[in-house]
Amino acid sequence: MKSLFTLCFVLVSITGFTQTSQQIRNLTAFSKLYGYVQYFHPSDEASRIEWQGFAIYGSQKMLQVKDDQELITTLNELFLPVAPTLKLSSKADLKFDLSEITPQNLTGYKSIYWQHVGLKLPYFDTNYNSIRINRINPITQKKITENAFALAPVNVATYKGKKFILNIHAESDIKNLVLKPYLDKLVFIKASAVSNKEKEYFFEGVFDPQLELFAIAIEPNFSTGSLNVNKISLKIIDEGKTLDIPLVENTVALNQLDSKIDIRIVRFFRPEGDQKLFDKELKIGEFIAKPLVPGIKFMMPLALYGNEKHTFPIVNETNVTELINRAYASWPKDEQGEFKIRGADITIRLADVVILYNALKHSYPYWDDATINADELWNKSILRVFSDKTDLDFLKTLKWIANSLNDGHMFVDLHGDTDKDIATLPMLFDIAEGKVVIKKVLDSGLVQKVKAGDELTKINQKNPFDILRSTDSLFSGSKQWKQAKSLIALTKGKRTKFCI
Repeated sequence: MKSLFTLCFVLVSITGFTQTSQQIRNLTAFSKLYGYVQYFHPSDEASRIEWQGFAIYGSQKMLQVKDDQELITTLNELFLPVAPTLKLSSKADLKFDLSEITPQNLTGYKSIYWQHVGLKLPYFDTNYNSIRINRINPITQKKITENAFALAPVNVATYKGKKFILNIHAESDIKNLVLKPYLDKLVFIKASAVSNKEKEYFFEGVFDPQLELFAIAIEPNFSTGSLNVNKISLKIIDEGKTLDIPLVENTVALNQLDSKIDIRIVRFFRPEGDQKLFDKELKIGEFIAKPLVPGIKFMMPLALYGNEKHTFPIVNETNVTELINRAYASWPKDEQGEFKIRGADITIRLADVVILYNALKHSYPYWDDATINADELWNKSILRVFSDKTDLDFLKTLKWIANSLNDGHMFVDLHGDTDKDIATLPMLFDIAEGKVVIKKVLDSGLVQKVKAGDELTKINQKNPFDILRSTDSLFSGSKQWKQAKSLIALTKGKRTKFCI
C-alpha cells in the first residue's frame, strides 16, 4: 500500500514601490523611444552613448515627470543631443522634411544607416551583429583583448620628450586597410606599397617626458580577414641625427602591460562600408513614424548623410558630453563612491526591463511561440517591477519574462548569488495518474519512511500542484520542459529541518 506524506516549509511575503499611471505612461514612452533611437538612429552621437547607463538616467527622469507636456519636453532633452533629427508631437501633423537632413554640398558625404543580424549586445560575443554602414564599426572588447598584441616594452629613459619615427610593415588580404592611432598619440605620415598585399606605414610621435618604458601595440579591429605584421622599427631624431632603437621581438597581451608604460596603439580597420551584412540598402529619405503612447508619437530618419568627421546635421558636442556625464553620474553608488547595481533599486529594475524589452522586441525571432506579445510583456513586467523590492523579487520577474517566451534555451540567474542555505529534498518526483509521486529516493536514510510510488499530498498544507503551477512560472521552455524543471524545484527552499 502506497503511503501519503506532508512536507513543512516557511514562506515570506514582501510588498514594494507604488507607481502612478502617469509614471507607467512616461516609462512606456521612454522605453519605446529608447529602443528605436539606440538600434536605428544612425547618428555618430547615438553611437557614443553608453546605453545601459542612459537607461538608468532616463528611468529616473521618467519617475519625476508630472504630465504629457513635461513628458515631451523631457524626452526631447534626453534624446535630441544624440538624435537631432528626431521629432515628437502630441498632434497629428508630424511631417518629414528631407531638406533638414541634407547638407548644401554633398561632396564627401555617404549614406549612414544600421544593419542588424539579430542584435550585437554589449559584453557578449555571439554570432549576431549590428553595424552602421559607411562607418568604422569597432568590435567587442573581448575580441580586441584576444587579438591585440604589443611588443615587449623597451627603455627609452634617455630619449624622454624627443621625437621618434615608427615604421610598420603589414600584410593583409583586406584591401585599403584603415589605420587609426589610438587617442591621437601618433601622427600618420604616409603609406607606401611593398607588394600587392604588403604596405609600409609611417608614423611620428614624441616620447612621454614622464615615462621611461615604451611599447607599441597593434589592434586588428575586424572579425574576418588576415593581418600579418612582418616588421616594426623605431627611430629617434636627436639633434638632427637619426638613431635606431632595437625592439624586442617578444610579444605580450595588450591587457598585461603596466599602466605606467607609454603605450602607442595602432588600430587596423576594414574600409568604411566594407562589411555589409546583407545587400538591402536604406536610402536617404526613408523614415520611421510610430506612436509611443496614445496621443504621443515620434518620427525619425533611418539614414543620414555622413562624411569622415560627422553625420549631418552637426550637433553641439558640449550638449552630448553633458548628457553623457549626467547619465554616468546617475548610476547608484555606495558610501565609497563605487557603482552599486542591485535589483533592490527601483531605477536599476526599471532600466533592466527597458533594456530587455527592447532587445526582445527588436530581435527575438520566436514571438509566435510566446504566450504574450512584446507590448503585453512590457505592460505586465513594468507593474511587477514596481511591486518588487529585493534582488530575489526581481529575479522572479525576470524569470517570469523568460517563462512567457516559452524558450528552452533561455535561463535567468542571479550574479553573485552565494546562498548556501538553499537545498532540495533528496528525492526525484514525477506525475502519474494525476498525482505527484516519488520517482526515486536518493538518501538511504529515508527509505524506511518513503519509497518510490508514494504520493506527495501536501507541502506546508498546500497542494503540490499549486506549488508546481507557481514554480512553473520560473522556467522557460515547452510545457514538458517546464514541468520537468518544476518537479526538480518542487521542494527547493532554505535548508532546514522537515517533517514527513
